[in-house]
Amino acid sequence: MDRSDIGSLLKTVKKYADEGIVTLLSPESVDGLLCEGVLVEAEGTVWFLWVHPELGLPVKVERFSDGGEGEIVFLRRLQVDVELGKDVFLP
Repeated sequence: MDRSDIGSLLKTVKKYADEGIVTLLSPESVDGLLCEGVLVEAEGTVWFLWVHPELGLPVKVERFSDGGEGEIVFLRRLQVDVELGKDVFLP
């Protein structure tokens, strides 16, 4: 199974948060939602997360490393507890 799912992301960020410093940021508009911001600073990596006001899941994640590498990921149109069709996993 691919390890790039949202659960893996949250587990990774928590690991960095446990080893580093967590700071709450001012809310920011992301895709029309006013989202709380979280800054996670750990050795070699900085994470910025903007959290959906109702779902409590990140809708925007930025990661930067000391080596100058960075990425920005948007998680748009998040839905929780959605019923899947019976054919969703069929080829």
